[in-house]
Amino acid sequence: MNNKTILNFFFELGHLKRIRHEGIRLAGVERPESVAAHVTRACQIGFLLAELEQAEANKVTAMLVWHDLGECRINDIHKLAERYVHPDESAVVADQTKPLEAMGDAIRELCSEFEHGSGVIRQIAKDADRLEHALTANEYVMQGYLYAQRWIDNTAPALKTEGAKNILAECKKLHPLEWSAGLSIHEHSKKTAPLPNKNITSDTLRMLNFMNELSHLKRIKHEGWRLTGAQPDSVAEHTLRAAQIGYVLAHLEKYEDPNEVATMIVFHDIGEIRIGDIHKLANRYVEDNEEQAVADQTAPLGKIGEKIKTLFTRFENRENDKAGQIAKDADYLEMAFMAQELIEQGYASAQDWINNIEKALTTESAKSLLNDLPTVKSYDWRQGLKKLDI
Repeated sequence: MNNKTILNFFFELGHLKRIRHEGIRLAGVERPESVAAHVTRACQIGFLLAELEQAEANKVTAMLVWHDLGECRINDIHKLAERYVHPDESAVVADQTKPLEAMGDAIRELCSEFEHGSGVIRQIAKDADRLEHALTANEYVMQGYLYAQRWIDNTAPALKTEGAKNILAECKKLHPLEWSAGLSIHEHSKKTAPLPNKNITSDTLRMLNFMNELSHLKRIKHEGWRLTGAQPDSVAEHTLRAAQIGYVLAHLEKYEDPNEVATMIVFHDIGEIRIGDIHKLANRYVEDNEEQAVADQTAPLGKIGEKIKTLFTRFENRENDKAGQIAKDADYLEMAFMAQELIEQGYASAQDWINNIEKALTTESAKSLLNDLPTVKSYDWRQGLKKLDI
């Protein structure tokens, strides 16, 4: 397996940012979220549900990181379309991962377990995927798309785990934006610790409130790209491909637990929900305390929140933490791939991102991949794959 194979795979993964969740259009939603944005929160929800069920949380997260991989090639085919269209997603994933050799086998095994497995890990992952859809549907209902209630109604009987059932049962008790209540600082108020929300009276509601907050990553944009003149991706979309790259880098670096690296990346930007994405130019004038934001976000979750905060801290203080080093390099590499895509679209100044990332990488695998980045185009992965009726 050479670098070109991996580079093409990473560019293909970026296509999940452009594919939309088509089913919710049937509720009248004109611009649904991307598959990448959905998957990121599904991963985060999966980790939380696994902790509630005392299961292997990193394995659940990694399974969800890859579970929609096939949609890069067949798009999101909703339940109505499945009456007439019968995709073979397993064949798609096999084609995508075969060139990756043993690493591809590991990814394919995770996808297969998600689709065809029977254990508790698979149940939790499936529930996380369904619950993310339902919570998103609840947001659309609150925006006036009342027909989205069908997604919530159809999800309830499909859930298997008690944690997921309890959270869905409570979803109408909290507005999806309730998490932000009382957090804003106004000129006439003093900057004090956030006050407990009087509407959140149970552990289940606290978990639901956090899941609702995580959805805001879909709306936060990577602001730095605006300096190139381009429209940016969302932080949630960036996070998914970074987690996928991190999983691959962990294999290349022979790190013992690629699932852990993927999980670390899934949570690495959650502080930006509260502070926004502050780019490097703004950093010259703005001091931020993202660590405090994460502490405030996770404190209501008790021991589960402590685990998430630890993942964030390891990512930030990675000097002697191999998983953190791999995760950060994956974060950098994802931005390098995004920059290359923008360069091909005519945003030449995005080269500045690649130049700066080259100086920051620490792992040999990431350095080697970045060095070979100019040898491929972002569309090479799909050359020769189209089936034409000629």
